[in-house]
Amino acid sequence: MKLFMATMLVFLFSALSFGETKCYKASLSLVKFLDSSHMYMLNEVDYAESDIWNQNLQYLISEESELKFLTVSNGTSKEKFLILMSDDILVLYDGLQKEPVFFGMRDRSSELCRSVESIKASSELREKSKLYSVDNLATFDLEAPWVEGVPGHGIGESVSFSVKASCLYFFSGYVSAKKPHLYLQNSRPKRIKLTLAELNEDLYFDLEDSPNPQKLDIGKFYRGEIIVEILDVYPGSKYEDTCVNAIRYDFGRR
Repeated sequence: MKLFMATMLVFLFSALSFGETKCYKASLSLVKFLDSSHMYMLNEVDYAESDIWNQNLQYLISEESELKFLTVSNGTSKEKFLILMSDDILVLYDGLQKEPVFFGMRDRSSELCRSVESIKASSELREKSKLYSVDNLATFDLEAPWVEGVPGHGIGESVSFSVKASCLYFFSGYVSAKKPHLYLQNSRPKRIKLTLAELNEDLYFDLEDSPNPQKLDIGKFYRGEIIVEILDVYPGSKYEDTCVNAIRYDFGRR
């Protein structure tokens, strides 16, 4: 019965999420969800020899510790991806590499979604020889979040960077394909404040407890420094450390 219910939940999630065609494009590849169970994956260069890419596929989405995994099949071969997805962005990891095998945007050029640069943080966590640096916010690498480095949950800790943007995309948590339980074991931002330093204006956002990209609309095309401050968190089940996986910004005008 439990297995049946879990299968039904996966099917319902798929149907609700992909009831219409959704196409995410990168420069030489695309991923298109055709309906609740079929999709098309194209990669003109890196995976041209693969049994999975460059064809129509069946797919199923499962969940483990708030992380979702996409399993695709052509009838003879299967491949499993960690999937981070919103209406605007799709990121896929094949589980063997820390960098994504696909990053695309829907109805936008993926080149417009840029990594933040010249980032500063009020603190960083160092554990033995490993530093959870603020520079990690500029990557999509797995197991490489920025983690604040003060006692407690990091309330009041912040990062800052300069942008030319109409919105940000915020990726919460410690994300690992090999150890998905680390997402819930560590804390995640629940409420944040964005300060538009050039305008002396504060914006407040309540975040979902999700590793998927969350769009933070600035409300205008803004040029200048942005300060992101942690105001509240979803507490980790084991660790107090608050983790942010990545931050991107939309360079295009909307």
